[in-house]
Formats: sequence, structure tokens, C-alpha cells
Amino acid sequence: MPKENSKYFATARLMDEALLDLIAKKDFDFITVKEICAKAGVNRSTFYLHYETMDDLLEETNSYLMELVYTYYPDESMTVGDLLSLPNEQLIFLKPEYLIPYLHFIKENQKIFKTILEHNKTLKGEKNLQKLFESHFKYIYQRFSLDEKRGNYISSFLIGGSMTLINAWLRNGCEESEEEIADLISHFVPKIQ
Repeated sequence: MPKENSKYFATARLMDEALLDLIAKKDFDFITVKEICAKAGVNRSTFYLHYETMDDLLEETNSYLMELVYTYYPDESMTVGDLLSLPNEQLIFLKPEYLIPYLHFIKENQKIFKTILEHNKTLKGEKNLQKLFESHFKYIYQRFSLDEKRGNYISSFLIGGSMTLINAWLRNGCEESEEEIADLISHFVPKIQ
């Protein structure tokens, strides 16, 4: 039986979702095991069957969020796409085709993503976005012989700017389409010289 169908896995998901719901209302440091159990509808002993501490649950919830994002990407080839064959003048860090599935996730999960942004440090919003785009950026660094330090500066700039733009889009209720936002983000992405 796949782990997604197991009772153990389903219970873990309930606790992930309970934590996300509670973090939307108050700081992680003030959330108790008792509250998680009540929200998830599980016993305290069930919590400790899955996790030793609240930090373990938080780590698991961060992994759960990344798994959710990856379900919006049809296949792994999108992380590389035509990065290896495009002429240098057409090579950009964030192509709309790569951004659209991520933006689609955000639009369909606005409440979750608002919680991620509001609790960026706890839920590792920017760090997880960096991880998502890491393989994409890696090929561009190689093509332009960028050293890791310079590449990390560029990545930080792009991710920080993208998160700010996405936050504004969320505040406006995601009125624009994912394609419009992806084109806008791509417009601000520098070409590499």
C-alpha cells in the first residue's frame, strides 16, 4: 500500500494542516501539542507516535508544503527545460513556463501561502522557494560560468523580488492570471551578460 494511503500518513497530514491553521492565528512558539491534537482530532499519544517535539512537526509541515508545490509541476523536465540548448541571449533565470505552476499553487492555496508569507522565518518560505528554483538556477550558473557566490546573490535578489511581487498579488486577491504575473516577474529578471 502506498504511504499516502496509510492511516499513519493521513494522521500526519491532519497534524500538518492543524499546524498551518494555528500558525495563521498565532506565533509558532505559543502553539501547544494540546492545540494541535484538538485541531487535528487526534490523541496526545498519537502526536508523540509521530513526533518527539513541536519542532519535528514544523519540519514535517515544511516538507509537506514543498510536496504540495511539486504536485503542480507535471514532470521533472520542467526544472531544466531547454536551459541547456537555448542561445545565451534567450537564457533567463525565471521563465514564465517555470513560474506558472508555482503561481497556480499559490492562487489555489491563497490561505496557506498567506500564512507562509506572514510566518516566512518559521515556515521557511524564501528558503523553500530557493530550493524549488535551485536546480533551475544551477544550469544557468554553469552556462555563464558564474561562481557560486555571485549566483547566490542573483538568486537572492530574484527570489526576494518575486516574493514581494507575489505578496502584492495575494493582497489583491490574485486578480491577475498566473500568466500575467509570470510575465511580469520575468520582465524584471535580468539577462546575464
